[in-house]
Amino acid sequence: MADYCNGSLPSGVSANCLTFPKEVKNIIITSPTVTFTEDELINGLTKLEEVLKTNKTGYVPAGLTEYEDTTDDVTIITSGKGKKYFDNEGYPSAVMYLESNMCDFGMALRAFKSSTYRVMFILEDNSVMAYQNMNKPDEIKGFLCEVTANQVGIPSIDASQQAYRLYINAKDRNEFNSRYFNIPTWTDSDLTDLMPIGVGIYKPSTYSVANGNMTFQVIAPCRVQLKTLVVADIEIVSATIAGTAPVVALTLVNDASTGIYTLVLEDTVAAVLAVGDVVEFKVKSTDDTYNSESYTITVVA
Repeated sequence: MADYCNGSLPSGVSANCLTFPKEVKNIIITSPTVTFTEDELINGLTKLEEVLKTNKTGYVPAGLTEYEDTTDDVTIITSGKGKKYFDNEGYPSAVMYLESNMCDFGMALRAFKSSTYRVMFILEDNSVMAYQNMNKPDEIKGFLCEVTANQVGIPSIDASQQAYRLYINAKDRNEFNSRYFNIPTWTDSDLTDLMPIGVGIYKPSTYSVANGNMTFQVIAPCRVQLKTLVVADIEIVSATIAGTAPVVALTLVNDASTGIYTLVLEDTVAAVLAVGDVVEFKVKSTDDTYNSESYTITVVA
């Protein structure tokens, strides 16, 4: 088992834990409901792969260029009799500057809009800092935070590595009083290898009520065009279809020379969709390597 430190034990028992926490080198962001047992978090990647790759309820950036601790300093008030007391302990907060690119961070901008997530911190010694409720000691999760992505409009000369910003503001400062530290069997690079490659649905055409076709291209980061997807890599997210057969049947024709895909959307009686029908689809490769945001088709005359 990995080295274990229980912060609730006295220093005489946890003498090997008498060290200052290291700098943050990366973060794990999950949906608020994601929890881990200690074994799931520390030993192996099975649960992390499920969260990051399969269910896509978590996110790990490529890395951090740097970060700033923006937590307000404690305010100490002195009473008229000279007694000192805390007036404001401050809520933990930070600005994380991500290693990213304009394509990938564009997705982050759309995902992290002052939304509530849970955040774990991976430190320089590879230890994980997370929240452990002592009433549920085998339930480990990130700290509840508001996460907002932002990027500078015009890149500056001396701060180009601060272009991709993630603002993290704790919503419950008491969770930081129940911090869990442990060194896992994996590193943060193992986690980034699990992350799907974000792709975009590019130049989509309108849906043709004449033949049930629409065309589009699929672009990966750095303008790399994907030309080998198959029909199993297309996922119907939702559909609102009139008629007696309200189920979408689809086929995909790929022109490998141009990378232009022709998607044929019909109902199950092989009829083209009707005006007013709505279908939402996305690219989700069968091996979870590629993943796009969803695109909505509204059929018009």
